[in-house]
Amino acid sequence: MTDTENQEQLLRLMRYNSTKSDAGISLEDYVKSMTEGQKKIYFISAQQKDDVMSNPFMSPFKQSDVPVLIVGNQIDEMVF
Repeated sequence: MTDTENQEQLLRLMRYNSTKSDAGISLEDYVKSMTEGQKKIYFISAQQKDDVMSNPFMSPFKQSDVPVLIVGNQIDEMVF
């Protein structure tokens, strides 16, 4: 984001799908719903949920309650 003056407001508007929901979740809501002891925001870059679930990096998350945000655009990766 190059709009540093409005960076915080823009960040609040961003929504991401996750491995647990297709409803679109904000980073703020993700942090509020983090499992006990979770200290990191997990995300993966992919266009479709099917691609995410077949990714070998998802193995540790498949049987856990920890949601992984799905980042569909390269520009979104820079947010993290």
